[in-house]
Amino acid sequence: MDNWIGIIGTLLGGVIGAGTTYFTANAHARRQMKWESVKLTQSKLEELAQVLDEFAHRYRDISGQALMQVQFGERIASDGQRIPHSRLAMLVHFYAPELRPDLELLMTLVEKYGEVLAEVIQSAELNTPQKQNLNVRLLTGATAIEKKCEEMSRKAAEVATAHIERLTAEKPLNRKCCLSAIITFAKDTFSHKHR
Repeated sequence: MDNWIGIIGTLLGGVIGAGTTYFTANAHARRQMKWESVKLTQSKLEELAQVLDEFAHRYRDISGQALMQVQFGERIASDGQRIPHSRLAMLVHFYAPELRPDLELLMTLVEKYGEVLAEVIQSAELNTPQKQNLNVRLLTGATAIEKKCEEMSRKAAEVATAHIERLTAEKPLNRKCCLSAIITFAKDTFSHKHR
């Protein structure tokens, strides 16, 4: 009988060790996957902030060129760079859905600004007060787009911070609690077999 106690004790020790290793490794793997997800999301939110800056910059450039056309008749020159509308929409929809209402408002501002730009094409026929009114509308539209981009960039930073706070707020696996539950289970099992 004493031989069996040693064998059972060894086997039970192996089961306890394997169980503890499994629970610890599983908890670590889950936490690591969450951390990788947060890192990916955070890098995409940083990219979103860069795209918003580029978006605002492109509209500032267009506004300056449009003002030159209204005042001096210089045609708006294209530098071949595209405005990143689709990239902005993709980043918001995939990584910051909280910003969808802001994106819709930004696109409305862009649409209204496009209407003002259409008037720039016919600006040669306008008198001085009409040109001044058009200039004010150009500046107002570009400023509204820029402010909305800055606001969305701040909100993207808040979303990134919230993702990190959620991850760090999670409680790590209490190893002592797990180990004591396994030991209690083993004791109960072992004591029932020898009664």
